[in-house]
Amino acid sequence: MDQKNFWDKVIKGLSIFLVIMIIYFVIEVGIIIINGKDIFKFIYFDNGAINSFIMIFMSIIMEGFPFILLGSFISSLIHLFVSEKTIKRILPQKNILGIMVASLLGIIFPVCECAIVPIVRRLIKKGLPIHIAITFMISVPIVNPIVMVSTYYAFSNISTAILRSGLGYLCACIIGIIILILGDKKPLKQKKITKGNVMKKKKIVFTHSHDCGCGHCNEESEKNNKIYSQKNRQAFIKDMLLEIIHHTNEELKTIGKYFTIGALLSAIFQVIISRDVLSIVGGNSVISISIMLILAFVLSLCSEADAFIAKTFASTFTSGSVLGFMILGPMIDLKNTLMLSSSFKGKFIAKLIFVIFSVVFILGCIINLLGGVVL
Repeated sequence: MDQKNFWDKVIKGLSIFLVIMIIYFVIEVGIIIINGKDIFKFIYFDNGAINSFIMIFMSIIMEGFPFILLGSFISSLIHLFVSEKTIKRILPQKNILGIMVASLLGIIFPVCECAIVPIVRRLIKKGLPIHIAITFMISVPIVNPIVMVSTYYAFSNISTAILRSGLGYLCACIIGIIILILGDKKPLKQKKITKGNVMKKKKIVFTHSHDCGCGHCNEESEKNNKIYSQKNRQAFIKDMLLEIIHHTNEELKTIGKYFTIGALLSAIFQVIISRDVLSIVGGNSVISISIMLILAFVLSLCSEADAFIAKTFASTFTSGSVLGFMILGPMIDLKNTLMLSSSFKGKFIAKLIFVIFSVVFILGCIINLLGGVVL
């Protein structure tokens, strides 16, 4: 079974489960409203593990899905209408200034981390300095308005949304400067040229041209141009709408599967592990940060919805660890690492992961040492 078919089956299974849970809750609410009591107690365990799991899983999915849909739609618009040339023209080439500006571009280009890797790869191939391109890649998924709104909605606190974006900007700048100091000039893999890779010449078929000057051809040409121009405009609009729907659907499938699995694992994690263990581990200033950073990397959540999962840990884990979770995840995770490995050298990827983990870990420790923040 190939990877695509496997993920399709996983998503179908989780979608069926989600529909069943929604129907169940609708029936539950209807019975409670009509009868004033719950007659499904053989299924519904008060304060039980199943009830807790369903509540946590459903709340994460229902709250996060609108932001995933919005992010997928905007990402598809940017993919279709904004070229790499435009981004490269906006980015300054000077070192420190370029890093600072690249870290802010997420406000203009709110692209999810799932879509940013191919863009950055093409920018580097077109000559953009590696430190500016990497700064752009790790900052855009955090410093963008969709992520700020979703974080505010998850925590019901505007200061948490601003703090996340501000600290994400700071970390991106620091990481960009470190990449500049390390000075890796050729991070991309070099493709070997083989005989099979030589481009084949395209066949050009010449037909009758209207440059012959005959009146018949010119009259027919004018009539056809008017008809074709109207049809082309309609066809162009139709094709563009279909492209937007197609790209939005592809983005939604890619992002949605990771988010659904992340929500599922988060709910299981919180139900299986006792609150006493969570309070002991989550209360430790250093261990809590390590655990949350590893979770952020493994879960591979979308930055537009990870705040809803982070919120579920806010009551038991330190504020430095929760903020670290929301900062590191958009910068680097398991799926991003796999995407990077297709084009970037393994040594550079390992170096980048180490730098990101180190900077975010130190930031989380500083926040906890200063007494933490209210999320």
